[in-house]
Amino acid sequence: NSAVVVSTVTNPPPVPVDVALSLSAAPNPVGVGAPLTYSLTVTNNSSTTATGVVVSNTLPPDVTLFSLLPSQGSATNQSGLVTYSVGSLPNGAAATLAIVVLPKAAGQFTNTAVVASAQTDSQPANNCATNVTTAVIVPITNVEVSVLTTMTLNPQTGLFEQSIEVANGGPT
Repeated sequence: NSAVVVSTVTNPPPVPVDVALSLSAAPNPVGVGAPLTYSLTVTNNSSTTATGVVVSNTLPPDVTLFSLLPSQGSATNQSGLVTYSVGSLPNGAAATLAIVVLPKAAGQFTNTAVVASAQTDSQPANNCATNVTTAVIVPITNVEVSVLTTMTLNPQTGLFEQSIEVANGGPT
């Protein structure tokens, strides 16, 4: 007589994680053509490591990308879609991506980003972040100073005198 032993292996369900995303911008307002820095921060608020963490950020129109500076992982830009591949994020840890852009026109810029991980997220409401920034036209001046006369001593007042001209050669 032979006995047949049947065993089954069950894998526990994957533990959900909570990756949260925040987005800020500085300065606000920003001058047209001046650097504007978006700071994307993804934080793992769960008790386990989150893997396959990726942030997607569609840049607003009317900005030119200047640089991408990730604190870990890598970041790429494909036609205004920035993808930040964070990788694994231990529990309690955070990773940041600084995106520097140059606004090309005045107005309001809405920037939205979304984070995802390989695991199910227990708090999907904190996976999206939006920031609204205003770009303004900064007045341009071109102040010019011209010396019209040499410095001379006025014997009546005992003070030195000199004539100068100040002019604004700029459009505002």
